[in-house]
Amino acid sequence: MFTATARELWRVDALYINGGGWDAAPTIDYLERDLKIKVVWALAAEMWLTYHILKIENRVPGGGVLLSGDYA
Repeated sequence: MFTATARELWRVDALYINGGGWDAAPTIDYLERDLKIKVVWALAAEMWLTYHILKIENRVPGGGVLLSGDYA
């Protein structure tokens, strides 16, 4: 119910989760499927940027679109 209401009220492109106090990794994929938007977790974004700069390809299945390499 909340997700349907939130989608009707707010048109957002992504959800940003800041900080490392919450272990968001297990929930990223679920949130993206449930909310139908991209979820950017700060720690995962830092890891992605490091890999990108070092030209390391390390896809993480279930890690959301950013870590799975399905972003566009």
